[in-house]
Amino acid sequence: MSDASTPSRISEIPRDQLSAQQRDIMNRLLRDRGRVPTPFKIWLHSSTLADHLEGLGEFLTSRSTLTPREAKIVILWMAVHWHADYVFKVHAREARVLGLAENVIEAIGAGRSPPLKSSREQIVYELVRQSAVLEPASDDLFESAIEELGHAGVAELLATCGYFTAVALATKLYRVKIPPIRSEL
Repeated sequence: MSDASTPSRISEIPRDQLSAQQRDIMNRLLRDRGRVPTPFKIWLHSSTLADHLEGLGEFLTSRSTLTPREAKIVILWMAVHWHADYVFKVHAREARVLGLAENVIEAIGAGRSPPLKSSREQIVYELVRQSAVLEPASDDLFESAIEELGHAGVAELLATCGYFTAVALATKLYRVKIPPIRSEL
């Protein structure tokens, strides 16, 4: 977890030093998201990577077959798995806005099975939890996941795990500070 006494390692690129591709990515982020999300301040140093991750992130957070709540369950669990406090805190705020109960968020944060009421959300949680262990998921879990989410949903859940692993690792290595609570969240 991040230590408030250690400085962030993010090296933001001054606007006047951005390449044309970096400027294009930054402008898209500002237009589509209203801000430059913190991981992109890291990824912009590799503009081609940032370009691809921007498209993937936009798909996973806006057009996936997973509901926004299901995506937050995945993201919160990956943040806990990678001990990425920044990712957990930011996405816990957003999960609350989406109606995820506080006891669900707290259970995920503590590494306990959350009291989910939806069978689909329970499958999402079980599959994301199983994704980070060495053994493959059981046939029963796999079949339940396919039945609830379909092959597309399972594929998108796994891609969300990978994308937010990259977010978690980047924010940990670069010592990203937890932002203050914003009024719109």
